[in-house]
Amino acid sequence: NYHTAMMGKWHIGAKAPTKGWFSPPPNSIHIESSTVLMDKQFNWTETLHGGAQDIGFDSSLISTGGIQEGPYSFFRDGKVQGLSNTTIWRTGSYQMPRGTSMIPSEGDGASDWDSTAYNMIIVNETARFLDDHELNRKDDPFFAYVALGAVHIPHSPPVSFLDGSPVAGEYPSGQMDMIGEIDKVVGSLVQELEDRK
Repeated sequence: NYHTAMMGKWHIGAKAPTKGWFSPPPNSIHIESSTVLMDKQFNWTETLHGGAQDIGFDSSLISTGGIQEGPYSFFRDGKVQGLSNTTIWRTGSYQMPRGTSMIPSEGDGASDWDSTAYNMIIVNETARFLDDHELNRKDDPFFAYVALGAVHIPHSPPVSFLDGSPVAGEYPSGQMDMIGEIDKVVGSLVQELEDRK
């Protein structure tokens, strides 16, 4: 059997877990409220319905709207991460450890959300999956679906990549910087595979 994982933008629909008395629009986490994680109609101790875990992925770390819309949080195996540290993000730019994170539309999410770090988080999660695969299922084939946040808006490249090489300001626009970051991401993922030969 294949060992499978999905990391990154899950933008094909999902349904928020409800408390039983509320029924959101079918196949959607998107409701009129920009505070979906704080909304008492939803039971976030339960898993997201229609996420990667529901279609056969063994593990996942996803965001339902990539870097461009809330909720600005990751879901690990369908469970929202950092729910106790949820905040309301207003539209704007925020200085974060990796660079200038951008929130294009108001919404709630993890208080440490950083659009500039998104792709690096995905690289690290993929490496974690590969480590787990080697340790626990090395005789099985694997499939890793890696969906980056780049180069969708907001164009918020990190100051530097995981290896310390510069990203932001290397090209004439943030969008081009993010394309440059994609090259670094792909190079990192290929290196992760090469290192395990």
